[in-house]
Amino acid sequence: METKTLNTKTQSQPIGVDDGWSGTKLVWCDNKGVLHQENVKTAVRYGRTIVDVAFAGGAIAQVASYTVEGAAFTAGASAQAQQGATRVSDYHESPLNRVMIHHALRTIGFNASAFVATGLPVADYYLNGEPNTQLIENKQRNVRGPIASDSGTCVEIVRAVVAAQAVAAYVDYLTQNDGQVIKDRASETVAIVDVGGNTTDIVVVGQGGQIDRSSIVTRRVGVLDVEDAMAAALRTKFSANASIPESLINRTVLGHGHVEVLEQKHDLSDSFSQACQRLSDEVGNAVTQAVGRGLALSRVVVVGGGADLVFASLKQQFPNAVIAPDPVFANARGLFKLASDAHAAQ
Repeated sequence: METKTLNTKTQSQPIGVDDGWSGTKLVWCDNKGVLHQENVKTAVRYGRTIVDVAFAGGAIAQVASYTVEGAAFTAGASAQAQQGATRVSDYHESPLNRVMIHHALRTIGFNASAFVATGLPVADYYLNGEPNTQLIENKQRNVRGPIASDSGTCVEIVRAVVAAQAVAAYVDYLTQNDGQVIKDRASETVAIVDVGGNTTDIVVVGQGGQIDRSSIVTRRVGVLDVEDAMAAALRTKFSANASIPESLINRTVLGHGHVEVLEQKHDLSDSFSQACQRLSDEVGNAVTQAVGRGLALSRVVVVGGGADLVFASLKQQFPNAVIAPDPVFANARGLFKLASDAHAAQ
């Protein structure tokens, strides 16, 4: 695989964009060939915010306003007021998705024309065992569709490649960063368990990259369920009727239920453990549905933003389970490798 690292406005550059409901993960190479990974919180809403921060001199903006097909949108910090806007089944075809991808590209300072590879949940990507051509084309058109910002120029997306999300994680597992296949993995049969923000995808891939389409399972459970549980625990703790700031929810999840508020430490670890166990049970049931006891599998590879939350439980159920390095970025790395291949083949 040839990786072109030119970062100019006259040539396109490959980038993997795992545009999830919870986070938008990006993987790309700079002009020195150094691989970069960034996770931009998925935060986008309908309507224009009052305050608009410009992307001046490549600085990272916390919030910006956009226009798509005559409608106004806001992405960034102030978008948190409209929680759940992205938790819809057609998010990946929606203007919200287009805005969030562009905002993420601008947030990381990506200043080349973008050759993007992005993804769809496995169960959406395949229809009756075959690629869902109509949905894939809709996704491609949406990613490349027109968009304008109130605070500068948006990145030009010259091409959009779409892959199944967990399959992209398999590409990352199978290959090195230069695209070379890791030989001892090529003959393995592995289950990829992708625990994302709003969905968990499971797919079995055999020797030669053959996908067992009968094994495909998608469940509408993920990290956002843990965040919802912690938001409820925080409302109870502080007798709050209003919504809890997302920044506080994130700190509580990152602290595994331990959080400091107004210079006082609070312990919500029991609620956190219960939420993680519920998620682990759901994911474990989904994996069992897909692979049974997994006796024919070489590995069960756990990836995604929720991998750390469920891995210990899955390891008890499937002793051959392993967690991917930097599991949050496994799909994005695989998408970057796919984008680089397609880009080099032009």
